[in-house]
Amino acid sequence: MTPSCPDPKDWYLLDLLITSEADAIVSKDAHLGQMRTKLGVPVYEPKELIRLGLLGSGESVDGHVR
Repeated sequence: MTPSCPDPKDWYLLDLLITSEADAIVSKDAHLGQMRTKLGVPVYEPKELIRLGLLGSGESVDGHVR
């Protein structure tokens, strides 16, 4: 069953999550952050990945240096 998101603009992300069998989502989107428990995977903001040491402060989520 696909979780429901209140923002239709985020539906494609839920489809991608399920289709790709992703281990986590990285997004600043507040709706997705509120759905952490419903999604069954962690939802991280990019700043959380930096804090956890999983992403350098000069990198973006897509791996390109900014």
